[in-house]
Amino acid sequence: TIFIGADLDMRLLHDGSNGTFRNDTGNLTVDVAGNVILDADGGDIELHDAGTKIGQFALNNSGFFDIFSAVSDADIRIRGNDGGSTVTALTLDMSESGRAYFNSRVGINTTSPDTMLHINGAANSEQVIITGNGNSGRGLSIQTAASGGQQDAGVIFDAQDTEGGAAPYHAFQNAGSEKMRITSDGKIGVGTSSPQELVHLKASASAALRVSGGANDNKKVEI
Repeated sequence: TIFIGADLDMRLLHDGSNGTFRNDTGNLTVDVAGNVILDADGGDIELHDAGTKIGQFALNNSGFFDIFSAVSDADIRIRGNDGGSTVTALTLDMSESGRAYFNSRVGINTTSPDTMLHINGAANSEQVIITGNGNSGRGLSIQTAASGGQQDAGVIFDAQDTEGGAAPYHAFQNAGSEKMRITSDGKIGVGTSSPQELVHLKASASAALRVSGGANDNKKVEI
């Protein structure tokens, strides 16, 4: 053990296998003109509080750089100073399998998002793909498309099924109940999920179709 300092309260320890640099009182400041390098030589860089491990940095066997929270259910937060106020930009909830919570707008491929989620993709291309259960070729594709010579002036909603199997369709629900469907062969069903014609309207009691004009709904044709 080597004691350092006027009060001999800083110690450099080595037990033959492990080394410890310990300061019993006050702060420890590392002030250098160059870089501060922590080299674990294949091991992990651990963070402890009062002898208890709270986190670590590591390069795992798959080549990923891990930031690990060692305390059970302890969230990982990214915080900063916004005009003198402390803000939490991102929270990773460890009690919810790493669910991410963003404090404000999220921009993908843009540094100035206009809404809570702003995706800026390539012109006339797929912007969002929503799939389930690992079926990358099945699900909802939202694309932008040229319209009248203008890039991204059109929007395409594609219920895609590039892997074959069941025919894709669009279903529109209200309060959890399906009200309209567009099938894979282009048929539209209102009140039915299996339209038999190009447009199939099905009502349980009242008329299925009303055509009226002007401000007076009583002037009408019902079918």
